[in-house]
Amino acid sequence: MRPNRLLLGATLLLPALFAACGESATTPPAPAAKSSPPPATSAAAPEESEPVAAEDDDTVEPALVSLKTEYDLSALASTLNETDGAPRPDEGRATDPPGALLDSGGAGATDADGSGLVRAQLRYTGGINLAEGEEKSWDFGKIREGDLREKIFELVSDGPEALIIKGVKPSCGCTKAEVEIYGEDGSLTPYKRGEEIPTGTRFRLVTEVSAEGKQGAFGTSVSIYTNAPGGTFNVRLAAIAEPILTVTPEPTIFFGEMTTADQMTQTVQVKSEQGEPFLLKAVANGLPEAVKMSLAPVEPDENGKATAWDVTVVAGPGLPAGIRNYPCAVRSDIELKNPKHPKPDGSPTFYTISLGVQARVTGMVNATPAFLGFGMVRPGQEVERTVLIESHDDFKLTADIPVSFEGLYGGEFEYAHLLETELVPSDEGDAMEIRLKLTGLPEDATGSFGGILKVGVGHPSIEELVVRFSGVCRLGLPGGSGN
Repeated sequence: MRPNRLLLGATLLLPALFAACGESATTPPAPAAKSSPPPATSAAAPEESEPVAAEDDDTVEPALVSLKTEYDLSALASTLNETDGAPRPDEGRATDPPGALLDSGGAGATDADGSGLVRAQLRYTGGINLAEGEEKSWDFGKIREGDLREKIFELVSDGPEALIIKGVKPSCGCTKAEVEIYGEDGSLTPYKRGEEIPTGTRFRLVTEVSAEGKQGAFGTSVSIYTNAPGGTFNVRLAAIAEPILTVTPEPTIFFGEMTTADQMTQTVQVKSEQGEPFLLKAVANGLPEAVKMSLAPVEPDENGKATAWDVTVVAGPGLPAGIRNYPCAVRSDIELKNPKHPKPDGSPTFYTISLGVQARVTGMVNATPAFLGFGMVRPGQEVERTVLIESHDDFKLTADIPVSFEGLYGGEFEYAHLLETELVPSDEGDAMEIRLKLTGLPEDATGSFGGILKVGVGHPSIEELVVRFSGVCRLGLPGGSGN
């Protein structure tokens, strides 16, 4: 009969739990005599609550549950006691996030028994709201790049219990924020994290936004993490940063494709957006000897200042082959009033513009493409590819130029005997096609393969061109073996 006793206890536990949550007193009712039926509770007792005879025919009296816990279950009780369809008092407000009862930010939070519960005084019962007339968003409008702007949001603690702020976090490094509490005499005290802000207390969020490095419209926000319903209170800030100096057409000077013997020139203009004259000089330039920069004021005044400056860059000859990117900068004498990173010695910070010089430099003889892919092939499949060799001076390309193959890491390429080459120079001799034909890999070939095509052009500036190639051989590709 022990299973029946356990079942009886389980059926009585749930209604007793609900009843215990709804009653103001925690003292259990007096036990009834053995021959009496169980006393009535706020929840109707199920039919199974009648005495059950044990195997020895002794009468078993029903269990009465008394709920003893250090945790406050009033939130559960209030939920259970709501009338059908009746709205909750806080309906329409932000809902508590998952784990709202697990507020570990306040004083006294404990979880000594490992149950995951935290005592009721740490629930989300605080409140935070805007003071009358305040809004959660603020637009500074147009501000100058590098300027600093401040906005103060007036707030109030309006929850049933004291407000506790666990953290204040701006969304951007350009923003600073701190909380200050009003005293009874109107004085302000910096808030210390975790302190209680009594209901009705006024306080404020002081925000500061830096427009250094900003151009055009930008936005930022500040989040306050609290014990109020919803957990997080957000304010938003926006502005349009007007640049001090602009570069036309672009701050990146792109020369495109050029050879090592070419020389190219480009000019950009640096202009004051508000029409104030300034000086300009080149600084911190990482330019090689083959790249020269010069600055010239446009209609300067008697002090050499101008509202616009031409920046001219000359690239080549002598740039090394490859993709080239050289950073450089020009600095004005316009002082930044509120730099985000002031100099340690307190010296002024001046407005600086970063520029870039880019070019794709080829040798006097070059190969296109620089890397050749055969893709996915099957054993026995024939595949053709073409490499174009170009000469950019009077050097002539001929069909007797030596061509060889090598492994990717040196040594012989194992399938070199399966590659056929045909050299087809142009009539002028300034270009030549190298037509490669893979005649078919062995039937047992599988996996990736690759090597290096070496072309002995014999140009005075470059003796040999190198083109890497690769592919993957797989059995069972559509089309079967053969071409």
